[in-house]
Amino acid sequence: MTTDPSTDWNHPGARWWKFDFHTHTKASVDYGKGENQSSLKQRPLSEWLLGFMRAEVDCVAVTDHNTGKSFDHLRKELDDLESSNHPEFRPLHLFPGVELSVNGGFHLLAIFDTDATTSDIDLLLGAVDYDGTKGHSDGVTKASPVKVVETVLDRGGIPILAHADRSKGLLRTQSPGSKKLALDASTVNQVLDCEGILAMWTRGSRSRNCTCSGSWPGLRSSGPTRITPMASPKSTIRVPTTPG
Repeated sequence: MTTDPSTDWNHPGARWWKFDFHTHTKASVDYGKGENQSSLKQRPLSEWLLGFMRAEVDCVAVTDHNTGKSFDHLRKELDDLESSNHPEFRPLHLFPGVELSVNGGFHLLAIFDTDATTSDIDLLLGAVDYDGTKGHSDGVTKASPVKVVETVLDRGGIPILAHADRSKGLLRTQSPGSKKLALDASTVNQVLDCEGILAMWTRGSRSRNCTCSGSWPGLRSSGPTRITPMASPKSTIRVPTTPG
């Protein structure tokens, strides 16, 4: 059993945490997409969790496509791994979330505190009036992009622009090398002007070619991390810590 990084830190100030903000489980239709998809979808959720533990990731946001179906099951599996003293167990902080397909044609992550549940994600989907199939991206919210962001914030969530400079991203361009946004510039600027949008993640420099209002900070990932099928780029964040 490995050491719990949250209790092994006895120094004042902040510390670094490995955090994967964008992950899918088998509740998403594209989980494990590829030639081994059918077998990967048969993997137990405990193996999904152990994959992150083996990679020494500290925090994971569970952000399936338009569903929170897996979260409560993952929380139970995590408790079972700890109570059974699994030899590969390492403390892992799970954050419930969802990847919303938003009216206008882009994806938005909504991440909540650790005490939220699958039911909270279902209520969010109802509040933004998602009209597609849960676990798929075959529909969009009937609520406007700004309304979706406001709803996430009102319910205590953190909205993050997903793969902003790639397919289904808010800042994607009409073609590689183009400076023209694929989405309506007015919509893009309205979303970026929302005070609660504090972060985005990108996979490259394409978003630098887009002209948007204001000066808005972006976050870049270092590239996909194949911890588990469909695992996304992980980030390292610095968080203030009070020694125990």
